[in-house]
Amino acid sequence: MFHRLLLSLLGLFCFTFAIFSQNLPIEMRLSTDGRQLLTGGRVTTGFYDESVIREVNFQFAQPDYWTLLTNNYKAKIPILATMTVDGEIFDSVGIRFKGQTSYMGVSSQKKSFAVELDFVKSKQDVMGYETLNFNNCFLDPSFIREVLYSYTRSYVEVVNNTPARTVVYAPKGAEHDVFIYRVQPDLNSAAEVVINEIMASNSVTAADPNGEFDDWIELFNKGNQAADMGGWSLSDDPLKPEKWKFPAGTTLPAGGYLIVWCDENGMQPGLHANFKLSGSGETIWLRNPAGTVIQEIVFGQQTTDKGFARVPNGTGNFVIQNPSFNANNNTVGTEDALDNTAVWEIFPNPTTGQITVKTNTQCAENLAIFALTGIKIWEGKVLGRSVIDLSDLPAGVYFVKMRGGTQRLVIL
Repeated sequence: MFHRLLLSLLGLFCFTFAIFSQNLPIEMRLSTDGRQLLTGGRVTTGFYDESVIREVNFQFAQPDYWTLLTNNYKAKIPILATMTVDGEIFDSVGIRFKGQTSYMGVSSQKKSFAVELDFVKSKQDVMGYETLNFNNCFLDPSFIREVLYSYTRSYVEVVNNTPARTVVYAPKGAEHDVFIYRVQPDLNSAAEVVINEIMASNSVTAADPNGEFDDWIELFNKGNQAADMGGWSLSDDPLKPEKWKFPAGTTLPAGGYLIVWCDENGMQPGLHANFKLSGSGETIWLRNPAGTVIQEIVFGQQTTDKGFARVPNGTGNFVIQNPSFNANNNTVGTEDALDNTAVWEIFPNPTTGQITVKTNTQCAENLAIFALTGIKIWEGKVLGRSVIDLSDLPAGVYFVKMRGGTQRLVIL
């Protein structure tokens, strides 16, 4: 007999964290001058569509499932269940309790859950998500969303030198609408060890020593001396900067490659990180033993059995191409990476406020415009010939960035 646990997902909340290395959620945007963080005016779609009330059911074959979940809490070991989302069935998912204060501070069954859709079936997902986090928000009965951004907020207060001491704020209404400054990581660009290639959706490309086709990260030592990797770390979580550490005695030869399998299975031979990569995109960090961020790699939606690789090898920007597992990325033929060559131009430049972006690619490309301060003030997708209205931006110099390079833009 199945035992059922029902969770109704109101569109009011979501369970993912937004972090500084990723784009802002679609509900938030920067003002045209890049100085304020605004909310509203955009619509969330997909699994977290706020206009949709979703129903999620968990079915456990074990009659003592609650006891098993409780006993497995500290070890973070999921138990098998069947999940149904709006009538669609996903079997063999892994479910466990999550959280600390939200777990220890609740005596009822109002717990937080972590759901791994790919616990047994590799690459199983719901609307692009292989992992779901159901947060109980135990002090908030409305279940509002919880979000983390690496932005600092500020405002300017000016007191008039008059007997009345009138106060003026910038921006206007600063108590609820403040300036923002984006905190950027301190990267060590001179490092010899780099993340050289990743694969976040591996079905047939390369198998680990156990014959499993797991996600992987390839490191490359572009230096002339072997690198002692003991104490270095990889992470996909900004709150856990040293989430997985290289074992003592791990070395990376000069000009050599090192593969880390991202499969959460440290019991298997080889290097196996305690996290998986998301095929829909995320951020990964490489840190040295001192905690210095050596590499921060942000990637978007990936293509199954295609590598996200540096070209030229070890030094270039990342492109999606045929994989070169544990080898030089330059060995991939021109025909293999031809569709990744993005040629684009913007005109008129200088402009009085409207530009046309012309590309040669067959699919939409991400394009971003940055102010001289480094703040992203516009982002969107372009394909073929796209017209962008920048008339709200003040005159000045800006930088337009797209895969394939960066161009200087002058607004008169």
